[in-house]
Amino acid sequence: MERIRESKWLYVLLSILIATAFWMSVRAGEDPEMEHRVRGIPVTVTGSRVLENQGLMIDDISHDTATLIWKGSWSDIGQLDKNSVSVSVDVSRISEPGVYKLDYSVNYPATVATSAISLQGSVPEQLTVTVSKIYSDTFDIQPVLKGSVASGYQAGEFLVEPESVLISGTQEKVDMIDRVQVVLEQKELKDSFAGELPLRLLDAQGKEVERGDLRMTVDKAYVILPVVVVKEIPLRVEFKDGGGATQANVKCEIQPKSITVSGPEEDVLHLDELTLGSVDLSQVMDTVTKEFPIYLPAELQNVSGITDAQVTVSVAGLITRAFEVKNIELTNVPKGYSASLTTQVRTIVLRGTKKELDKVDATQIQIVADLSDLSTATGSYNVPVRVYLFTDGDVGVIGQNNVVINLSKK
Repeated sequence: MERIRESKWLYVLLSILIATAFWMSVRAGEDPEMEHRVRGIPVTVTGSRVLENQGLMIDDISHDTATLIWKGSWSDIGQLDKNSVSVSVDVSRISEPGVYKLDYSVNYPATVATSAISLQGSVPEQLTVTVSKIYSDTFDIQPVLKGSVASGYQAGEFLVEPESVLISGTQEKVDMIDRVQVVLEQKELKDSFAGELPLRLLDAQGKEVERGDLRMTVDKAYVILPVVVVKEIPLRVEFKDGGGATQANVKCEIQPKSITVSGPEEDVLHLDELTLGSVDLSQVMDTVTKEFPIYLPAELQNVSGITDAQVTVSVAGLITRAFEVKNIELTNVPKGYSASLTTQVRTIVLRGTKKELDKVDATQIQIVADLSDLSTATGSYNVPVRVYLFTDGDVGVIGQNNVVINLSKK
């Protein structure tokens, strides 16, 4: 039973195909005259370049498709459809803004003999074209980050190329634009972004303006957004032992204790502390406060904005003692000159533990003034000195010392 049904449908299909082929053969042989209507034929505009050269543009056109009705032989009009036929309107003769009713021409395929067909009607019969002056305005391109930066990272400043765009169209349409943006929407950024982003035209309420017939010098902008690592870096100072004091005797307070910096990942992640400079403990009597400028490598940025740190250093656990020293020696007296001491006794301050200072006598201290840097002019000079200790105790000289000498020719 199933085979009989399948055979029946096969015979029906073959009958339809044979009948269709026979009908087409008859029609082709007779090639009768008939009427043919085609809807949705696209409208094209010619002469726009001439219009633009006069500072004009098409603001509106009444129809973008047309319906045409032909009469002719079946073989000719059978080739006419919305894909093979178009209609065009020429605007090159317009020289002033205004509303114009224009005829349009029909463009046939090359295979159709136009003498064998006749146009019976068209809808619309004419096209209404509104022509306006071209209005232009320049807008800065505003970069916007609507995405996010990963924790521990910071976005830098956008770079946009080009920085502005010229937009042309009717004044009414251009005036709708309040701002032009490029929007970066990537989330959890850890790397710098570089690439093209489309321009968005927004009105005063932030709604996107449809471009329509608007023309722009660019429709994309190349955007760079640096993304850097942010890290808090402790501040520290180094100490130069002296005056009987070592780092073990030092109390140090730094304000601020740290600053926040940003920069490329490879430069920041391995930066664990920032050294401000060094403190010579021989110049610290009890407590001293110094200002240190905060310097960073060129590839890093000081996010905190603090440019100086205040360092307070005090020495604990030691005492000082003054010694009146008469053992003063002058060396490297300039040739042809003689030098004499005006200062006969110099007070030298030593620092150390009480036990060590009790072992020191003034005779174990020598003061040496080196005169090799003096000019050869005669007169009185205040000369820095070096102090030598001839003791094995753990003590040291603090402060700067000098003596006054008198230089004269022999």
